[in-house]
Amino acid sequence: MEWEWTKDKTLKLIELLQVNASLWNPSLCDTRREKQKRKEELRAIADILGISVPDTTKKIQHLRTQYNRESAKEARVNAEDPNDRYVSNWYAYEYLHFMKDSSKVYKILQSVELTDTIASQNETTAALTDCKLFNLSPPHKVPRTEILHPVKSEIIHQSSPRDRDEFSVFGEYIANELRSLKVGLSSGVENDTIVLKSKQCKKFEPYWANLDTRILPQWYDEAKIGIFVHWGIYSVPGFSEWFWNNWEEKEMVIQKFMKNYFAPGFTYQDFAPMFKAEFFDPNQWAHLFMKAGVRYVVLTSKHHDGFCLFPSQRSFSWNSCEVGPKLDVVSELSNAVKQVGLKFGVYHSLFEWFNPMYKEDKKNNFKTLYYPNMKLWPELKQLVNDYKPSLLWADGDWEAYDTYWRSTDFLAWLYNESPVKDVIVVNDRWGKGTSCKHGDFYNCHDHYNPGKLQPHKWENAFTVDKKSWGFRKTMNSNETMTMKEILHEIVTSVSCGGNVLINVGPTQYGTIPPIFQDRLLKLGNWLEINGKAIYGTSPWHHQNDAINSDVWYTCHKTPYNVLHPTAKPLITDTISGIFAIFLTWPLSNRLILKDVTGYIQSSVYEIELLGNDGDLSVSIREIKNGITYVKLPDKATVVVEYAWVLRFTPKIMKLILLCILVLYSVVRSYSKLESGESRHISGHRVSKKYSPDWKDLDTRPLPHWYDDAKIGIFLHWGVYSVVGFSEWFWSNWKGGDKKIIKFMREHYPPDFTYQDFAPMFKAEFFDPSEWADLFLKSGARYIVLTSKHHDGFTMFPSHRSYSWNSYDVGPKRDIVGELSNAVRAAGLKFGVYHSLYEWFNPIYEADKKNNFTTRYYAETKLWPDLKQLINDYKPSVLWSDGDWETYDTYWKSTDFLAWLYNESPVRDEIVVNDRWGIGIPCKHGDFYNCADRYNPGSLQNHKWENAFTVDSRSWGFRKPMTLNDTLSTEQLLYQVVSTVSCGGNVLINVGPTQDGTISPIFQERLLDLGSWLKINGEAIYSTSPWLHQNDSLNQDVWYTCRKAKHSHRHPTAIPKETDNVTAIYAIFLNWPTTNILLVKDLSTYLHNGVYKIELLGNEGLINWNIKNGVTSIELPDKVKVRSQNAWTLKMSFK
Repeated sequence: MEWEWTKDKTLKLIELLQVNASLWNPSLCDTRREKQKRKEELRAIADILGISVPDTTKKIQHLRTQYNRESAKEARVNAEDPNDRYVSNWYAYEYLHFMKDSSKVYKILQSVELTDTIASQNETTAALTDCKLFNLSPPHKVPRTEILHPVKSEIIHQSSPRDRDEFSVFGEYIANELRSLKVGLSSGVENDTIVLKSKQCKKFEPYWANLDTRILPQWYDEAKIGIFVHWGIYSVPGFSEWFWNNWEEKEMVIQKFMKNYFAPGFTYQDFAPMFKAEFFDPNQWAHLFMKAGVRYVVLTSKHHDGFCLFPSQRSFSWNSCEVGPKLDVVSELSNAVKQVGLKFGVYHSLFEWFNPMYKEDKKNNFKTLYYPNMKLWPELKQLVNDYKPSLLWADGDWEAYDTYWRSTDFLAWLYNESPVKDVIVVNDRWGKGTSCKHGDFYNCHDHYNPGKLQPHKWENAFTVDKKSWGFRKTMNSNETMTMKEILHEIVTSVSCGGNVLINVGPTQYGTIPPIFQDRLLKLGNWLEINGKAIYGTSPWHHQNDAINSDVWYTCHKTPYNVLHPTAKPLITDTISGIFAIFLTWPLSNRLILKDVTGYIQSSVYEIELLGNDGDLSVSIREIKNGITYVKLPDKATVVVEYAWVLRFTPKIMKLILLCILVLYSVVRSYSKLESGESRHISGHRVSKKYSPDWKDLDTRPLPHWYDDAKIGIFLHWGVYSVVGFSEWFWSNWKGGDKKIIKFMREHYPPDFTYQDFAPMFKAEFFDPSEWADLFLKSGARYIVLTSKHHDGFTMFPSHRSYSWNSYDVGPKRDIVGELSNAVRAAGLKFGVYHSLYEWFNPIYEADKKNNFTTRYYAETKLWPDLKQLINDYKPSVLWSDGDWETYDTYWKSTDFLAWLYNESPVRDEIVVNDRWGIGIPCKHGDFYNCADRYNPGSLQNHKWENAFTVDSRSWGFRKPMTLNDTLSTEQLLYQVVSTVSCGGNVLINVGPTQDGTISPIFQERLLDLGSWLKINGEAIYSTSPWLHQNDSLNQDVWYTCRKAKHSHRHPTAIPKETDNVTAIYAIFLNWPTTNILLVKDLSTYLHNGVYKIELLGNEGLINWNIKNGVTSIELPDKVKVRSQNAWTLKMSFK
């Protein structure tokens, strides 16, 4: 007959069957009452199952004998005493029963499946589904002292099916129920999401053998991906989270740093007030983490320096509420994280490097426990009680044994009495020797990734900055993990039964660096499509494919194995999906696999590429000699940028004995960052003498190096980088900007001035050679540095800016001199930006008050400064700005330019822009800027430049900059291509930090540009505008051309009939999914001669045809193409 149970009745039955250990061992029944109790329990079970009491007793006794035999075997293997104080429990029951005949596939009883009931919050009868065979792992052990008390229950009479041994009915049913329901499933709704909790029925004792029997809460295994946040005072100096310890250990680099930039008596504690976290926005963080696709977040509540990010009652004046941010960081972030539906956890260091109580215990060889009793225990309990974390990540345990830390006592309290006893998970760092042995999940060590299946749940904690967990000011983009590396860690870890915890280190001011945001958001995009192969999955029979090392497997199976979440599927488990993740897309579009072959041969499978709605041509091409060949579609048609997932699904049959295979394929080709070309182009020799009037000055030919260069780098750097709002901070502050006024009132004393920021502008990590190397690799040909912005602070030792220049205050260095030397050593041109006016210079304000009828400022400050710059540093570019308040006659612009073109040491090479007074922009100058971010999108009759900034909201460094504020590589390339096509140059701005580093996200954008130019630079450098700029049919296509003889008097002119055009370049910004590029403006040109078409970076010629005035160009398979963004076709004579 069909068996039916309600949820309540089933749970009560499980409790009844768990009553106590006397069911297994009658010798434990010492009193008549206990013996009588045992008889009653056996009778109840017998009645429920419809079998006799003697038969029940006989079968249990037989199982006990088997258990003792197997337990003795295990004891010999593990060098344990077989007569130890362990007795069997109901976990051992499933193991022993099925060990009798594990090769036989039973036609098993119907059992209870609660999933639908729980999901619908319904207590009505649930339909029964097929029971499965169970995990054959060695039994868990329960101490003899642990005896569960009987629970009164309603007796439910059932008849056993015919042709069944009563013992099989009993054993299989109980084993299945224990495995599926022993933990009990209590459901609750949080944020419209069903949350299943593992409700622990037993009371845990404070020793490892007992604590290790705790079942892992299911949420953790299903989550798979978490974010780790290392944040604290160590973010201020910006070396690493170990800064204080390394300083005390006399590390030379740190010793030199502190000696050069801080007073002799400066201590680590003095950094605390600087840890202001003024831009910390927990909601912004939480939304970033949610978009990243992670399921839990772990924050360092306290690192080894002892500084707490919550108001610890045991860390007076050494926590974030009382010094620094004056915020309860743990509370704010936990609330924000939970609000978006993620789990929140805390990292907490057990030891503190320099805590006097801990040092005293250590001096006593840890025989005293002052520190754990008075500091650690109360602090941990405060954390758990106040913030109710779902995860507690211990660290700093290695100097003492767990007995000193009182780890087992704490965990027994955590599992039995704490408010998070049913949901919390802990790692394995609880004392010397406990790692990889005890805990809900194992870390074993940092960056732990064994690459093979483990018998216990584990976690791979790794950091995106390869050199540090805390924020590091000198971090370079090539020291951060690429998306390919991050996905490799995720895929390999999940395949082998692990979770990943991805670390990012926020800055001292509370922002997450954009390079980290970039990685997290890209991960979120990947998971949005491919998360089916990650979340809630289990290890499959194979992890890494036997012949294709790029392929890793996961699977979905039911029912969930609560006892062994990392176990492989059993024969009778229902596998609803197998995923094979391959990390490199095969050039032939044919994926070779071995380990899935047997499963594919045994059934009819459907195959799908995730993210493409099943429309792509994916199929099993052939199975030969035990190897499966999977035909993939053309890469150009695939939605996912760098990771692909194939899913194999068996078509529905009467009896499903095999799992559904979902194959994970993850690929991305990252070109190695190679040095871009660099060459020193001589200037255009000028012979005439220029008069100080615009008409004559405008006749000067443009030095040809500038038009050939095409790409430059702009650097806005100065005192304004300290506060990190923008380069206009001082003016906006004085102008009454409410946001800035509020900021200054909250974070600085009332009499604080802009000049007080100058000593903080230390540029301690400024390395001009490192900058120059980055610019060289970016493919830029010239560099322009702000020698002075509108605040008047000069980046060179100006003779007229005493104590208001980088040589006298702040860095104490000649920034212009150092960078110009480094840039030229790399073979690049060097230029300077110089503001004509200064907001608050008293001399300028006096001239302004006189309606500029006097020229004190222009003659005594501006002119001498400009001539000093030219004579001392010999720049190739002079980029003027700040001219708009008065006319060029006040600035004496024409007089200065006449001197520059006639007498200066750079007269034959220098180029200047057009900002020389009211009415001058877009009219006079060697090249025109016209306005910031000037990109007209059409051909201009004069050389021009598009100066734009990678941070779309500021030219100077901005601390709250987010990834969304920055230009993507695709957007950057659009500016370059469209500008050069229309006869312009680009000047790409990045704002360095106050400490002299270039943000990794800026580095990455520049290096991406350099990689692109390494392949496609032929279509950019030294090119000219063609007859057409943007194709009239295809707006994604922009043209340039190469002429045998370049016109330097008219560099933006289109080719004449007499010009010898040696090549035309068509740069297209989006790859057509059909691999057919349609253009119109090439048709007439291609009709007129015998031409060949090439794709830069690829070998071979491209086929094309013309029909109805439209040229169709057949592109190669995208997987064989080297460029990642924007591609160039070259047309030339055969």
